[in-house]
Amino acid sequence: MAFNVIPKKEIERKPWLDWVFYFCFILLILSVLSYFVLAYSLQKTDEALNKVEAKISEQEQSKENKELKENLLEKEKKINDFSNILKEHRLYSQLFSFIESFTHPEVVFAGFNFSSANLILALSGTTSNFKTLGEQLLVLQAQSDIKSVELSNISLMEDGGIDFNLDISLSPKIFDLIR
Repeated sequence: MAFNVIPKKEIERKPWLDWVFYFCFILLILSVLSYFVLAYSLQKTDEALNKVEAKISEQEQSKENKELKENLLEKEKKINDFSNILKEHRLYSQLFSFIESFTHPEVVFAGFNFSSANLILALSGTTSNFKTLGEQLLVLQAQSDIKSVELSNISLMEDGGIDFNLDISLSPKIFDLIR
């Protein structure tokens, strides 16, 4: 028989504290389970990512892709080479319209010879008098795209006209202007 010298009052448990305890305990279990589920999901995602990266590297290293890449690089080189050729191409046929723009109305050029290597234009022509020939020379010398003008083989024709030859040295920039 137990004997109590000091009577103690029994502590009464409140029912809502039991509910709080169970709620916290369930919350703890859910947190631990969530941790393991997320860790497992992360591991599976990493494995899937590694598989995709391996497939990508296989595709990059496949023989067909290497051949395609080499073929594309070759085509690109050809296109770039062709573009450079087109940039450097000079339209010598436009020289006729350039000559027409500075020719005196009474001068007729009957012969034409052009050296593309040293950009010299040789013209043979006729005119009615020396005044017209002089005016033609002044017009040619006033052109900024013409380096020099050389008059040669001047002769009088039977009908009173003048036959002559011109050697005109052209500037390379003229072909950039007449594109």
